[in-house]
Amino acid sequence: MRPGNLSWPPVVLVTGLVLSSCATALADESHNVTLIGYNDMQGRQALQVTTKSDSENGNWVYVGHVPNTRTRNATLNPITGRNEWNGTSIVEISDPGNPLLVWHIPNDVSANSRSVSVVYDYEFDSDPPGRDYLIRNSEAGEDLKFQIFDITPRSTNPSRIALVAEITGTPENSCGPGCGGTLINRAHKGHWSPDTGLFYSASGEPGFRTTLLHIWDLKDPANPRFVGRAWLPGQKEGEDGFEGQYVLYVGGAGLNKNLHRFLAAAAELLVLAD
Repeated sequence: MRPGNLSWPPVVLVTGLVLSSCATALADESHNVTLIGYNDMQGRQALQVTTKSDSENGNWVYVGHVPNTRTRNATLNPITGRNEWNGTSIVEISDPGNPLLVWHIPNDVSANSRSVSVVYDYEFDSDPPGRDYLIRNSEAGEDLKFQIFDITPRSTNPSRIALVAEITGTPENSCGPGCGGTLINRAHKGHWSPDTGLFYSASGEPGFRTTLLHIWDLKDPANPRFVGRAWLPGQKEGEDGFEGQYVLYVGGAGLNKNLHRFLAAAAELLVLAD
């Protein structure tokens, strides 16, 4: 079954602050909104939140973390007993009054993993088929990549969540001499379409001034394959008309098996491409 809408109406709000009491939040921090429950996320700062809910797979929130700017250190994870660099948190929300953080997928170093996209009951060339996968970005200085994890055992044995593959660059010279190669500038955000098996990322590569759109074939999640790129006029080195434009976000609007479209926000421009 494909993920559907949540069967209950709460909105998930992620904050880097630890709420001292529900009573204070209810009284002083809302207007026409009622706080149902919260999880302090072990004090980890966060940005992007992805929610998934259906009768077969359960009710989950996947949280993309950014580095802790307050402590600048790894944070203790009581589940594992280890200090871990911020990565991705997996929260079970079947009881919205008591959201449960069941696992944290850490980064090996202090890195920005703001973006997270999830597919369930994956078809195509997944081995074995019907697995659940998560892809996130990881930015640590010049080490830029997207990481794919098998998250199928999240509800039974989350310690068995495993890294499947990494995307670290485009083919060298694939867009001209010296154009293409190890990701540069940013591995910012992306969207994985369960219908097409394609992953659309906002990321950078040699030969371009700023981040552009990259398209990856993830039909076999263990073997990502680069299939294409698109950019705004002036982004490619040597082109005229560069005014700082860049692809910032690739969303899921219209990404289906019949109409391969991406939605990109780029320096005050809204771009639709087929």
